[in-house]
Amino acid sequence: MVRAGHFRRFLRKDRHPHLSRTDNRYPPRNTRHDHHTTQPNRQEPQPVRIDFNPVNPPLRGTINTISKGFANGISTSSTRKKHLCHLQSINPITHSHHRRCMPLITFTDDDFHGVDHQQDDPMVITVELENYAVKKVLIDQGSSIDILYWTTYQKLQLPPTAMVPYDEPIYGFSKEKVSTRGYIDLHIIFGEGTQTKTIHIRFLVVDAPISYNVLLGRPSLNTLGVVVSTPHLAMKFPSPSGDILTIHDDQRLARECYMASLRPQLPIL
Repeated sequence: MVRAGHFRRFLRKDRHPHLSRTDNRYPPRNTRHDHHTTQPNRQEPQPVRIDFNPVNPPLRGTINTISKGFANGISTSSTRKKHLCHLQSINPITHSHHRRCMPLITFTDDDFHGVDHQQDDPMVITVELENYAVKKVLIDQGSSIDILYWTTYQKLQLPPTAMVPYDEPIYGFSKEKVSTRGYIDLHIIFGEGTQTKTIHIRFLVVDAPISYNVLLGRPSLNTLGVVVSTPHLAMKFPSPSGDILTIHDDQRLARECYMASLRPQLPIL
């Protein structure tokens, strides 16, 4: 800015325009007697280019998680390994003719009916099982198994002989181990009246203190073809006739179950 002449009124004229060698912060101004002086060509420093994108930084690595479960009829360690190898070897292009087709399922503002919008409640519904209306059924998309709890098994008046012995434990996210009593195949009905859909589910029978009667995981949800919307607290699935059926969450029961889960020492009602 000095060289451009923006600060002329702040500069004084000096009879010795040449600065000392130790003070070279400002070059001498050109006067009439030295306008023929050849100025050395100065090259402006080039900026250093750094390849860095603050929005999408490069990945530092990959973390994989594999959890055990009873999905897809897998009950042994060897069959689980074979199933995993099969999934890793699937080519989506060559297997495109096996692609599953589903009808269009959408959610609108009308699906907010009867829902407290200030919520983070779980999806809890009522289903029909063995001619009983079973409430407190938790929809858990993070579970790889469908669970029927032992207290519910007894209330359904199912004989112990109807259960196939199975003693391999299941594990939670933090590797807590839960023992199993066996498994049983049952039919479960979703919906009410004539708008229903019945599917076959293999339940693991678990004896654990919990506030829910049944836990439905990914195997049953995928068989049902259901899409869950947690903001709407609703789930939709196609009926055998092709209609889209809707089940709404029982928000009061969901909150009761959540509060009861904070007191696991209390008996299950």
